[in-house]
Formats: sequence, C-alpha cells, structure tokens
Amino acid sequence: MGLRNMMFVAGASVAALSLAALGACSEDSAPPLQNPTSASGNQGGGNNNGGNNNGGNNNGGNNGGNNNGGNNNGGNNSGGDPTQGGGGSGEGGQGGSGPLHGCDTGNTVDLTGETTVVLADTGEWNTSFNGNVERKCIVVDEGTSVTWAGNFTDHPLRGGAEPVIDNGSPITVAGEPVTGDGTVEVTFEDEGDYPYFCNAHPGLMNGVVVVVDPGCIENTAVYVGGGGTVTVAASGEWNTAFNNNVVNRCLMVDTGTTVEWVGNFTNHPLVGGDQPIADGGSPISIAADGVMGAATVSLMLSATGQFPYFCDKHPSSMSGRIFVVDP
Repeated sequence: MGLRNMMFVAGASVAALSLAALGACSEDSAPPLQNPTSASGNQGGGNNNGGNNNGGNNNGGNNGGNNNGGNNNGGNNSGGDPTQGGGGSGEGGQGGSGPLHGCDTGNTVDLTGETTVVLADTGEWNTSFNGNVERKCIVVDEGTSVTWAGNFTDHPLRGGAEPVIDNGSPITVAGEPVTGDGTVEVTFEDEGDYPYFCNAHPGLMNGVVVVVDPGCIENTAVYVGGGGTVTVAASGEWNTAFNNNVVNRCLMVDTGTTVEWVGNFTNHPLVGGDQPIADGGSPISIAADGVMGAATVSLMLSATGQFPYFCDKHPSSMSGRIFVVDP
C-alpha cells in the first residue's frame, strides 16, 4: 500500500514508533508509531546476563531493554561489566533502540474515527496477550476512550515503557486503583505515544496507544506537489494563532520538497514530535536546533513518512504535521 493510503510511517524517529493513513488504513496496514526510536531497547538488546559488551551502551545501559535484558533480572550490577557498556543499573541494560513494545508499521492497527475502543476484551488480558491480540498496538484520535478488561490483581495495568512505570501516564492513573476482575477505561485527551504493560508480566503483555490529532490527517492535509520550496508558516504566522489561521499546518508534499517556517524561534521554538513530547531525532528538531530570534527554519524532506511538529512553548495552539509521499 502506498504512502497516500497509509500515511503514518516512521520518519527519523519516528521513526520508532515511534512515524504514522489515518482514515484510510485497514487493520492489516496501519501507521507506525510516531517515535519508535525513543523506545527502550529491542529484542536483540541485552541478554539473560544483563547485557554483555555488545549490549547496553557506554553508560552501562539505560532504562528499557527487552524482557530478558531490560527487566529487574537483566542488566543489573551482577551482569556484565558496567565499565564496558554491559550491566548497568537494576533498571536494565539495553542493546540499542528499536520498536517500542514491539509496535511498528506492520502490526499497528488504525482505529482512528472510533470513539470507543476495546483494546483487551474479557479473557484477553493474560500472559498470551502479545501472541493473541492483534490490536495491542493501536492508533486512535484524541478524545477516544480505550478499555482493558481482565483481572488486574493478577495482571496489573500500568503506563510507561517497561519495566519502568510512568506514574504520570493516564493509563497508570486509571489502572493503579483497579484490582480483581474489572475494566480500566482511559479517555486520551492529548496526542502522543502512550506505552503500557502488565507490571507482573512485562515481556508478555504490553503495547502502545498512539493518539493523534484528528484534524491533521491524510484526508485533510493540503497537498502541494511538484517539489521546490513550500512555506508552512510565513512571516507573522508562526504564533499562538497558528492552529486556527494557517492552512498549511497540515501539509502533504512530494519527496525532495523543501519546507520552511518563518518566525521568532526564541518566543516560539520549533521542535519535531507529537506534542507535547519533543523528538530530538526528528529532522525538524535537528534543523531547528539552536535557531533563535527572527529567522527561517528550512529543511528538505527526502524520505516518505509523517513528520509532526509543534512549538515547544505553546504545543496546544501551535502544532501540525507534514506528510511526505512519492510523487
């Protein structure tokens, strides 16, 4: 399926989850995550000894890794030599970056347009979850309610990149009080990547909910073909009225097109990523890094994909996406 029909493809890091046709994707071909390279570890990182000289990094590993090398049994002070990049702290060493919780373009289910989604139905939230539930990695619109059903004493639901619980995640906030047989329901109000896992079985039960702005998808993007240079925000447009006033905030261009923003980047710093989480690996972040004052940020987009961006000081009122397609 071409990128015109499946827009959310990993770009830069977004890659890693992770970048990724809303509205046009099927359950068999859905967008990848917005920021997969922010995912901690992959299945090749670390080992049962807690990471070796090839696993982990020069800092002795960081949070994450996989179920063998990134949990409390792997990557601890008894595994590997912390001075050689293996071992690390009790929170795990890793062997590199990879898809967050195994979610990528091949297994992410596009459920945009749905107002309620059952992610794990009764009998599905168990240690067979990763192998049996196709919708463990999903993309939904802002405002969508997502439900997990199961026994939350045996399988406590938490938000975060395993094995580290994110206490600020709405999944943790909703899931922590629930025990026994029941349901956990979360209404996602803000776009971004929301990883989750079972705190008792992190390697077997995990996934990611990617929340996107329903107003900025393939079907609503302004297509400007032919390459050349396209202005996303002209002089005077990159301000807190951006989302309401600028047509090109959701833009589709051909590969090889140069895009530019003109504005004051001290007052309104431009970053790539799904607001409010900046993605330092995004080509937009790289191009805008260090740009201050009245200036122009310009970059040529050579790879197909989806590239979200926002103002780091005013994320809710200044954000958009650029979809890059083959001409």
